[in-house]
Amino acid sequence: MATGNERELGSGSNTSMNTQSDMSMTEFMKQSMMMFGENKQGKVKEPNTYGGARDALMIDGWIRALERYSTFYEWSTERTCLFATTLLRERADAWFRTLEAINEAPTTWLEFKQLLIDFFRPDNANRIARDKLAKLKQTGNLVDYINTFMDIKLAIPIMTDEEATDKFVRGLMQKGM
Repeated sequence: MATGNERELGSGSNTSMNTQSDMSMTEFMKQSMMMFGENKQGKVKEPNTYGGARDALMIDGWIRALERYSTFYEWSTERTCLFATTLLRERADAWFRTLEAINEAPTTWLEFKQLLIDFFRPDNANRIARDKLAKLKQTGNLVDYINTFMDIKLAIPIMTDEEATDKFVRGLMQKGM
């Protein structure tokens, strides 16, 4: 009798149907994903390059994309760091070359990530986002206002729904204007 990992998930096969009836859909999906991961047949979109923009949302998004990518491929922290350096462009690449030149280049992902955040992420990113939100006023259509509001709000990690609603309503265009 085949174990869970030895079962083949061929389309239309009896084994597949038996597997599905032997376990819950959740268990089946977990097992399928484990086999998918073990076979490495799947591919994940490679993260974008990073050019050194001092934008908190961009940096945080790039880091998250890299971490998801390296987790999918089960890379070591050293390999993740090495891969990340291949995605650096322009200002970010110049920054890393400087670290290499003075023999202070990081070798692990955690070291790399911390140095990148310390150098490129604005210290006052939260304050900048809050200032933008305070100044935001609807001047055109509502959809544009909502999209701009949500983009800014994403840069503020800790904001209650009550505070967000208050800021949103205060920025709405007054009727009759």
